[in-house]
Amino acid sequence: MGVDTAQMVRDALAFDGRINEANLLVRYGEGVVTLSGVLFSEQEKEAAEDIARHIPGVERVVNEILVMKVTAR
Repeated sequence: MGVDTAQMVRDALAFDGRINEANLLVRYGEGVVTLSGVLFSEQEKEAAEDIARHIPGVERVVNEILVMKVTAR
């Protein structure tokens, strides 16, 4: 079930369109999804957590995503 749940989270992140999921790693075990990687806004980070939280079998989300601010020069 764990691999299926992790894949369901990955698929949901890819389908949603609010974030660039290519920079994310999804791990799942015993009802807990851990998200890690880099995104470029707090909104993307929050969206990723929200998406993962709504996948069947997910009881808790640990959000370790780093937000990298891009500044214009």
